[in-house]
Amino acid sequence: MTFSFRQIRYFLAAASCGQLSQAANELNVSQSAITTAIKLLESELETKLFVRSSTGVLLTPEGENFLRHARDILASVEAGLQSTRHALHAESGVVRVGMTSSIAGYFMIPILSRFHRVYPEIEVILEEGSRDSISSSVANGSLDLGILLMPKKAPNEAVTATVLHHWPRRLWLPSNHPLLTVEKIDLSDVAKLPYIALTLDDAWNHALRYWELMPSRPEPIYKTDSIEAVRNMIGAGMGVTILSDMLYRRWSLEGHRVELRDLETKIPPLDIGYIISKNRETPAATRVFTAYLQRASSSPTYRST
Repeated sequence: MTFSFRQIRYFLAAASCGQLSQAANELNVSQSAITTAIKLLESELETKLFVRSSTGVLLTPEGENFLRHARDILASVEAGLQSTRHALHAESGVVRVGMTSSIAGYFMIPILSRFHRVYPEIEVILEEGSRDSISSSVANGSLDLGILLMPKKAPNEAVTATVLHHWPRRLWLPSNHPLLTVEKIDLSDVAKLPYIALTLDDAWNHALRYWELMPSRPEPIYKTDSIEAVRNMIGAGMGVTILSDMLYRRWSLEGHRVELRDLETKIPPLDIGYIISKNRETPAATRVFTAYLQRASSSPTYRST
């Protein structure tokens, strides 16, 4: 199997942006270059990495799996480049990081592992908390930064928020569900079904923001802060849910398959990002860490104030 580092970069950009045109703009290349690179990569892997949707492109389950390997490839290349620099000047210091539980469990651990390999002299101290408590701790200086599910604007006037990654939200279904044979599914179809609501990190309240725009919404048969409970119940055929691709895994703990389907109704993605204080000078180790976060998450970033 042969593929180039450029193909990996183009794949990561397309996965992060969700649109080939936007990925091309970010990398300052033509859209046809992105398309060709992905087609060649799919040919080498003998699998489909993306499917087209009404809003752009979405990763297939196989694409999600390859995304993790692609990030490892990118991190390994960076580690090799950084090792020479560290021989002359090793960055050091302590970074105090607050995270919510879903971020810790489903997003940050691989990034932290790679960061320790690249910057062994920087100690990262982790603290788990709610979005509000982390925001307050960053504002008062007891934490250097927080990594959170991002709202539309910064959660506190004393902090600045930077979005790292956008995860699309899709419908999770059991493997024998009738909707799997339906070409187009919208929220009105989902509203009629037994629904399992995830409450972890305020997920259900976030979901209500787009459900409130609809003429009807589901009445959950069960609410839980356990992602694995949601996955097990769906795999067993007890209901459906809409959650982000960050949380998706193909198999439940009981060995039942959980399927994904795109929705015709446009709903907002799940944004992951970090916050830092506006009123404190950012320590050097924190600047190194946030720069690495942006590279490792392989996503265009924007700031909200």
